[in-house]
Amino acid sequence: DEMRMLLNKWGRVDGEGVIKELAALQEAREAEGGDNARGGRGGASGEGGATDFMSAISGWATVDSDAAAEYINGIEDGRRSEIYTAGLVQGLMVNSADEAMKFISEIPENNEMRSRYTSMVASDMLVQGLDSARSWAENLTDPDLKGGALPTIASEYASQDIDAAVSGSPSTLARTMPLAP
Repeated sequence: DEMRMLLNKWGRVDGEGVIKELAALQEAREAEGGDNARGGRGGASGEGGATDFMSAISGWATVDSDAAAEYINGIEDGRRSEIYTAGLVQGLMVNSADEAMKFISEIPENNEMRSRYTSMVASDMLVQGLDSARSWAENLTDPDLKGGALPTIASEYASQDIDAAVSGSPSTLARTMPLAP
């Protein structure tokens, strides 16, 4: 946790610099071989310390999301790009859910990650309460984005009041918010 916080703060101060340092560390680990050759800290095999990069990018995105997005756009490894983009979305959420959703809405519609990133924002909105999250989701105009938010909110609703959710009473999410985008 401490390393993630440090990398996030470093990303806010010098996003490009922290990425260069992480890349150099990753290259050194790969050159050494052994168990840490690809995974490094916080990453599964082949991800090269993805958690470290994600934390740094999240911090970087809070102050310069365009530069962070430009860096991610230059990554050829699709899986790594998806992970790092999740960090960018987290950083944008620090500024506002609207800023994060604006970025997500610009991702091509055929990209399955759009709804996953939207689900991340919905989870963050749930911190403000179920009613706030529901109201936020009701105002999403893009059906694909709404479809990414609703399952997360409906799941939270069901976990808070499973009896009402199952019974179909007027207070259920299904009655107050359409479940189909």
